[in-house]
Amino acid sequence: MRRGRTRLLPWVFVGIHVVFAAGVYPALPPRIPTHLDFNGLVASTSATSWWSWFALPMVSVATTGLLAAIAAYLPRNPSLFNFPDKARFLALPAEHQPPVVAVMRTTLDVTASGVAITMGLVQLLLWRAAFGRVPQNMQVVLLLLTLLLGPGILLSVTRVSAAVEAAERRLRDRGKSR
Repeated sequence: MRRGRTRLLPWVFVGIHVVFAAGVYPALPPRIPTHLDFNGLVASTSATSWWSWFALPMVSVATTGLLAAIAAYLPRNPSLFNFPDKARFLALPAEHQPPVVAVMRTTLDVTASGVAITMGLVQLLLWRAAFGRVPQNMQVVLLLLTLLLGPGILLSVTRVSAAVEAAERRLRDRGKSR
């Protein structure tokens, strides 16, 4: 996938989430679930209101917006960010840093996408619970996705280290060819 497309990917998931929430809102019952227990049973409810239903999409938009802002700011001042191999990265000449920054931005996009997908699935689960239909497999999928999000982000961060090593190799190779 080209890097420009990863910039939009989290927003596609957020858009799907918001459109879904808006599409089902008019048909919601007077009370909607706000929490489910591990068995998929409704643990608490709230009166259906704009705020109670659209809180999750707003968190999804805010989180994606924050990560997109960080990704936009990153190329201008990467020294402000904490990441593995930061000292080695900062020791690279400026012309060797952009590929590493691109990997860091992709990591932020993957993180934002994972959060947006998780929030959307939670919204879907609450919608299903509002009508008394919470399939057990849906809870398992949501739990697995949430559990895999952390290692997925860590795996993505290891790509940053690999990008720093590749930039150092290019720098060494350039020095040898002179």
